[in-house]
Amino acid sequence: MSWTHSDAARDAANNGRLALIGAGSKIELRTGAKSLTATGTLLYDFALAAGFGASSSGAAALAGVPLTALAIATGTIGHCRVTGTDGVTGVLCGDAGLAANDFPIAAGSLSVVIGQPLTISGWTYTTPTESA
Repeated sequence: MSWTHSDAARDAANNGRLALIGAGSKIELRTGAKSLTATGTLLYDFALAAGFGASSSGAAALAGVPLTALAIATGTIGHCRVTGTDGVTGVLCGDAGLAANDFPIAAGSLSVVIGQPLTISGWTYTTPTESA
C-alpha cells in the first residue's frame, strides 16, 4: 500500500525532522556507503551557521548558503552525513552524487584531492508526496 501525503503533512514532517539541524550542525561528505555513524574517510566538513527554513509544499531550503570548504583528504565521495547541533550525532544521511536524488555535488566529479575547494550553493530538502 502506498500513502499520499498532503502538503501540510509533508511540511510538518520536514519541520520536525529539520528542527534537529541548525547552528553547530555539519554537512560531511565521506567515502563509502551512507551511514548515520561517522564511517568512511571524511573528505569535506561544512560547518552550518543556520539550519533549514520553514517547509512549504513539502520542501525546505538550507539557510546560510553558499558554503565553501577545502577537501581534507583524497578520495571518492560516497555519501553525505548531516549532524545535529552537537556536531556529532547523525541526523540525516544519503547518497552523494551526480544523480537527481543525491545530495547535490556541483563539482562535476566525485573524485577529490586534498585541498580541492567545493561550494554548496544551495540544498532543498523535499519530502515526497507519496511513500510506500
